[in-house]
Amino acid sequence: MVKESKQDSEVSRRPRVAYAASCPAEGTGAAERKHSGEGEWKPACATKSGDLELNFFTKDFYARPTVTVARDLLGTVLCRRFADGRIVSAPIVEVEAYTEDDPACHAFRGITERCRVLFGPPGLAYVYFIYGMYNCLNVVTEPDGVPGAVLIRALATEGGTGPGKLCHTWQIDRSFNGADFTSRESTLWIVEGQRVPDANVGETVRIGVTSAQDRIWRFYMKNNEFVSGPRKLGGGKRPILKKKLTGRDK
Repeated sequence: MVKESKQDSEVSRRPRVAYAASCPAEGTGAAERKHSGEGEWKPACATKSGDLELNFFTKDFYARPTVTVARDLLGTVLCRRFADGRIVSAPIVEVEAYTEDDPACHAFRGITERCRVLFGPPGLAYVYFIYGMYNCLNVVTEPDGVPGAVLIRALATEGGTGPGKLCHTWQIDRSFNGADFTSRESTLWIVEGQRVPDANVGETVRIGVTSAQDRIWRFYMKNNEFVSGPRKLGGGKRPILKKKLTGRDK
């Protein structure tokens, strides 16, 4: 019997995906690279003729505890389709988690027009506008009716460093609020990449929050040039990753 490695075991714990989608063609302007070890990067997908098939995540992937989803999103690939058919994609390298009982979460005080999407089905996009100039892209998590979201802070591509900058570069605004990451027809979707080993993941408190500052709910790829914030931030409590999770492999 072949002994399963720790990394293989980590990969197998991810919920399965629903269906395949073509990877972007060559010349889309995306950073088509993926983390594969300590500081080493390899092509994320085919860029020549004969596109590689990549897999969408089902809603089961997102309908899990937010902190767990945030960690699992590292190394996955965000894709964006433009009106002219052009597609860009890049690996997610930095995220933050926000939950219902979190004073820093927009849903902490209940449903408002601004945060209504957070209470909807998992796998939707939550886009909000801040400082009068920046949009921020989030992925809704937890089962339907339980608010939670993961902020995508950075992508491994030029212009992808920081949540506001990546939305500006990829022209993501409030019109994307409610977009379904799990739909074949969506202009935004996330596909499987390469699982990032725990040894290559950094964990710190979140950036720029004024409440719940002790929660270590920011995850990022170590030794990655596109990570937006400081690599080390002091204080905080380590996240609790639950073992029994909605939507795990059956």
